Amino acid sequence: MVVLSLIHLSKNYRKTQVLYDISFELFSGEILGFIGPNGAGKSTTMKCIAGLEYYQSGSIHIMGYNLAKRRNEALAHIGLSIESPGLYPQLTGLEHLKYFGQLRKLPKSRVDEMIEFSKLGKSIHRATATYSMGMKQRLALSLALLTKPDLLLLDEPTNGLDPSAVFTLREELKELKKQGVAILYSSHQLDELERICDRTVFIQEGRLIDTKDIDQVRFRSYSFYLTEKEAALSSIHLAFPDVYIAIKEDNAIELRVLSDETFAEIIKHLTRKGFSITSIHENRIGLEESYASFYKQ
Repeated sequence: MVVLSLIHLSKNYRKTQVLYDISFELFSGEILGFIGPNGAGKSTTMKCIAGLEYYQSGSIHIMGYNLAKRRNEALAHIGLSIESPGLYPQLTGLEHLKYFGQLRKLPKSRVDEMIEFSKLGKSIHRATATYSMGMKQRLALSLALLTKPDLLLLDEPTNGLDPSAVFTLREELKELKKQGVAILYSSHQLDELERICDRTVFIQEGRLIDTKDIDQVRFRSYSFYLTEKEAALSSIHLAFPDVYIAIKEDNAIELRVLSDETFAEIIKHLTRKGFSITSIHENRIGLEESYASFYKQ
């Protein structure tokens, strides 16, 4: 089920265009990594989706509702946790949850669930002005999930979190995914996105560069030497047409595959064909390397 759909979204700040024809979809039970350098347009896009910024052209649909035409119905399905949570410093964590629960006419039981979810313990009774960044992030995520949203927007949710809290957040997001929540996850922590996302959207200077399944940006590269390189290349091409092959110096070949099993099948194939392999070198390539390739950094 399509939870979020952006169709040719464009936005200007006065005479400066900051988003150009952005289109992508996000499905129920999917985590989509939103990736790009600072100033690429990630936060602006998310603010448009959350109804915090207006846009000049295109459309945003949330659970089938056009945001521009049925704003209240569309936004009722969203939970938002941003990089710098906008909390009331004089209110306690508990007062935040109770206030927004009453505002949305939620039962006390749901507020109690989010108190437990926040894992703030006795700190729930302290003013948020005394909270660390990690504690603020915990409370912000609890507030975002208060209404059981179909769409969760996360902008740098791991900022200020220690490794234990990052692990806990990861497990919680996996559980939300199982429950069918669609999650748009923007972060510079590429290793974390690689661990949890199903797909990635790459954006630069307000333009969508590419959308890829996570397995397409996470693969293994093997370099090896063998006799009769040209004949071996032809044999690999015929038997494994989807494998990326790079020709290196001398008799070296580089293969990029999604799994060790695929590479093992290629080696068996070459051995059966009588080719002699003299050495093998493995290099695992992930989202960070793909990011560097996309943005040439």
